[in-house]
Amino acid sequence: MKYGGQIADFPQEVVERMLFEQELQVNKRDVTVFERDKTANKSENGFNWSDTKDSSFFWHQVIVKQNFDLFFRRYPKAAPNKYPMLMWVGDTQESVDRKQYKRLVFMEKCGMFIAWYHSISFEEAEKEIDTTSWKFAKPVTEPLTITPKQIREAFKCDEFVISEQ
Repeated sequence: MKYGGQIADFPQEVVERMLFEQELQVNKRDVTVFERDKTANKSENGFNWSDTKDSSFFWHQVIVKQNFDLFFRRYPKAAPNKYPMLMWVGDTQESVDRKQYKRLVFMEKCGMFIAWYHSISFEEAEKEIDTTSWKFAKPVTEPLTITPKQIREAFKCDEFVISEQ
């Protein structure tokens, strides 16, 4: 998202945190307040830097000095979500290495890998509501195996040629 005015060059994460603080201090979420005045305080519909957990010094450095590195040291950018992912799972590393159970894992939480109960495909996962968790997991990296019948059904054709390109 692009912003204008005094915050035109601000990273989205910084602006989102400013808007969060604005709402936390019971003001309406309104980016135009900061586009007009990046230092707008609570009475100006922004937020009071000293009333945040981050301190006035922090916000002065980020907003006035545009020290965005300081911001990202405190609030690191989120890693892209890698889930859902087809994974070998198990309660021991040995069972994972033996490739005993393959599941569609949709998240990692508290050191556990959470998957739909018996699903190994997106289609199966769409119909599944039960979940289970596993202590160990690693991505399935083997080549896809597909039969000519599966190709015919997927592409609704009787004949096909597989090209190397």
